[in-house]
Amino acid sequence: MVALDALEVVAARRGLPESAPNGIYAFLKADGRGLEGHPGLVDSLKRIASLQPLPSGLLADLQDEIRKKQAEFSLIGVRSFDLLARNAPYLSAHDQAAVEAAVSSMIEEHQGTDELASALGYLGCAGLARQQAMSYLGPRLEEAQVVRPNRRKVPGLAIQADDFAEGIALARIAQTGNPDDPLLKRIRRFAANRLGVIDPAPIARALAVRGSNRRTSDQIIQDIGRNLAASRTSIRRQQVDIAFGAETLLLLPADERGGAAEAVRSAWLAEHEPDLKLNWASLFLELRKRSTTFDRRPCL
Repeated sequence: MVALDALEVVAARRGLPESAPNGIYAFLKADGRGLEGHPGLVDSLKRIASLQPLPSGLLADLQDEIRKKQAEFSLIGVRSFDLLARNAPYLSAHDQAAVEAAVSSMIEEHQGTDELASALGYLGCAGLARQQAMSYLGPRLEEAQVVRPNRRKVPGLAIQADDFAEGIALARIAQTGNPDDPLLKRIRRFAANRLGVIDPAPIARALAVRGSNRRTSDQIIQDIGRNLAASRTSIRRQQVDIAFGAETLLLLPADERGGAAEAVRSAWLAEHEPDLKLNWASLFLELRKRSTTFDRRPCL
């Protein structure tokens, strides 16, 4: 797993040679289970696909998989579709159109799977099939107040339904384009009411991306202060607002980020309410921690 993590770091910083994703995919194919085997390798290939162009031969194989009739209950087709969707920003217009053309059949055959939700989120973020993606994902986002993963240990196969994958996919779509305010409000509610979301980064980015573009750093700091004051009765909402605030400030132009961090530090020093002072301190530490590793790429 350490070696796989290292591959992803290299992919994010300067790109991997084609032999790396080709080698992972060849190993999976040789195993006989393909994309249904070795979850760690599959996840690593997914992350690489979102960071750099995939080799042409691998792309051709994935396209063959989404076109062919798969065995009942097989996930190979939809996982191939997810890999292509993650790689969408790097695809040619012809290949993008081919992936877009497969959306309807994928929705028909793989409704309710996390892989389908993930793929639609990445496609929508890349500006492809946005309306189809939102029409599928939107109604699946529950309005329940608080949802947490089911951690009960039960014998045999356990099937669990939740909307975590759909919420993250919608957040990914909201990172680009011009999502309407009701969608952003739903994503914010989702973030506050879902406990144990495995990958919260896309949610924070969706909530932050328009805010950093539309307001000055002073206005952003003021809004963060209002949010922290309004959420002091809910620890979960405080965590969301701190993550949202850090993401918004880190998206500012480089020449503004230092001043924004100093403004957060000043707000912390000036605050007298113990709980708010702690929140400002948490935000300042979050900024310091993430400033050197912040990932600015779209479709996070």
